[in-house]
Amino acid sequence: MKVYFDQNFWGSKRVAELEPDQGECGEERRLGKSFWYGGYEWKIPSIYQFRKGFVLDFCRRIPSDTLSAFMEKWQDYEEKEEQLTDSQRRQMELENPMNFDVRFEVEADGYPAPMSSGCGTGYDPKKQKREKKEHQNQAVLVLPEGLSEESMEIEDELLQAYDLNPEDGWWFERCSFFWPEGREGEGFSQLRLTITAGRVQLPCDAIVSAEVNCREFSVPFEHPETHETHQIRILECKEHREELKEGENRPKLRFLQEYRFPEYLCILSYQVEPPLPEGEVLILQDCLSSDSPIQIAKEHSRKKGACAISMIGGSDGPTAIFFAGNVKGKEGRQKGEREIPQQEALVQTAYSALHFQPVSGAEWQVLVQKAPFPAASFLLVP
Repeated sequence: MKVYFDQNFWGSKRVAELEPDQGECGEERRLGKSFWYGGYEWKIPSIYQFRKGFVLDFCRRIPSDTLSAFMEKWQDYEEKEEQLTDSQRRQMELENPMNFDVRFEVEADGYPAPMSSGCGTGYDPKKQKREKKEHQNQAVLVLPEGLSEESMEIEDELLQAYDLNPEDGWWFERCSFFWPEGREGEGFSQLRLTITAGRVQLPCDAIVSAEVNCREFSVPFEHPETHETHQIRILECKEHREELKEGENRPKLRFLQEYRFPEYLCILSYQVEPPLPEGEVLILQDCLSSDSPIQIAKEHSRKKGACAISMIGGSDGPTAIFFAGNVKGKEGRQKGEREIPQQEALVQTAYSALHFQPVSGAEWQVLVQKAPFPAASFLLVP
């Protein structure tokens, strides 16, 4: 199997299109490493070495019965996803064994090797066999959205190259890493991997409904895992306008300047009593989506069209690629983090979705955000 630095699984199909420094095929060195993390078995069969770095393929085994149980539970929605409620969609994504967000960090002889790029693809034995059978007798091969002839070929190639069981499901991630700074071409005697699980959001069976300038009140909710009862104490709900001023936080890309963006939202301040377990954060996410930007009519036309650009709003605040400015006090804040002085650390803030008209209030879905597993390190070499 040919592997190229900074190229995805299908890079070998486009070798002729690559620049000379991109067309270098990696030198394979077998590792044959296996370990368990997050309830799954992982394999790193080989390392591919290049002048400027190396590539690792991470293979996560998904037992066939795990995939079958998920499909049986959600099969009625397989082709009717639009019928799912937001809560059901979050739950389905959370339970999908193909979804497992992790971050890989690698050290070569104790020095960090910066990650350059990564890509992923999944193999579902039942689905792939079904699709191949359905289309093998067709004169014209028409594959469903999300499954291509190339993707099936690369998955088969990975299974064969690494001698993996085709009866199980697999998730493959190919990551390119640069050699540590100043150590290019020196090789290594030790390679260590650290895996950190991405934070997940667990839905709670509770909704917070608050109006602008409302009095303080509390909403009870049950922790989805511990089943302990907590209280969300609403301190304040105020209106806000995220006004886009020329020269300050107006979109800098020219085509985005042709659009009008929603500016109105409300900001909620709240406390959780008793506090959640260490490392967990309560998230309030607006049940509504932000209004889509609208194209401003040009001089030669009076027509206005809806823009395909999506707006992000809710617990994360009104952030998007075209928002250079932020609500005061939100700079540098990560999703769900507290943004007020340390001495008031128990107070958290949620932002509603963005709208074109002033907002009088909002309803928020209650979620608990946490890392499902602690980080773990594994020695790959020697």
